[in-house]
Amino acid sequence: GKVVGDAVPTVATPRPAVVAVDAHHGFAHPAFEAGAPALVAAARTCGVGVMAVAHSYSAGVLGWFVEALAAEGLVAVMFANSSALMAPHGGTRPFFGTNPLAWAVPRRDRPPLVADLSSSAVAWVTVNAAAQEGRSIPLGWAIDADGVPTTDPHAALAGAMAPAAGHKGSALALLVDLLAAGVTGSQFSFEASGFGGNEGGPPDVGQLLLAIDASATAGDAFVDRVEVELAALIEQ
Repeated sequence: GKVVGDAVPTVATPRPAVVAVDAHHGFAHPAFEAGAPALVAAARTCGVGVMAVAHSYSAGVLGWFVEALAAEGLVAVMFANSSALMAPHGGTRPFFGTNPLAWAVPRRDRPPLVADLSSSAVAWVTVNAAAQEGRSIPLGWAIDADGVPTTDPHAALAGAMAPAAGHKGSALALLVDLLAAGVTGSQFSFEASGFGGNEGGPPDVGQLLLAIDASATAGDAFVDRVEVELAALIEQ
C-alpha cells in the first residue's frame, strides 16, 4: 500500500524552464525518466531547468539521477525529502527525514563527478545494519527516545537520527524539505507516512532537480576548469 506499482507519471511544462511531473504515488525513477527529456531540453534552451517530481516514493540513491543528467553535459543538483526519522538540532523527536541531496558535474572524457549525501549524521540504514549485527554505533549518530545521545543502535531506532554537524545539518534538512516537498506540492517529512510498514498509505514525498548548462555562462571552458580544480585538490 506504499507504492502504486502501475502508476503512469504525467508530465507538464508550465513555464519554459520548468518541468512538473506527477508520479501519482508511484516510484520516483519512472517519473524522472518521463520528465528528463524535457528537463534536458529546458536547460539547453534556457541555460537552466528545474524539474519538480510530486506525489512520489523514496528516490533511493540520488546519485543515479544526477549522474544521468551530468552524462548529458549538465551540472545537476537534486533534493529529496523522506518521512521523519531525524530530530532537528536541539529537538528530541523525529521531524525531518534524512533528507538527502546530490550533485554531479560533467568531466572531459571521464565519468561525471558525483556526490550523494544525507543531512543526517549517517544514513538510517547504517544504524539499522548495526542493530541487526549487534554492533554499537558512535556517539553523535543518534539519540534515544528521551533525546539522549546513544551508542545503542536499538535505542537509536526507537529514538531519532541526529543531524550532521548539529545546526548545519538541521538547516540543510529544512532546505531539502522546503524544496523537495514545498516547491513540488508534496508532503513535508513530518507529514509523510513511513516508507515501509502497513500504516499511513503512500508517503507522498517529492524530489526537485536542477539542471544547468554551464556553456551559457562559461562557454566551453567549464569542463576544463573542473579538471583544474580537481588536479589542485588531488595535490593537497
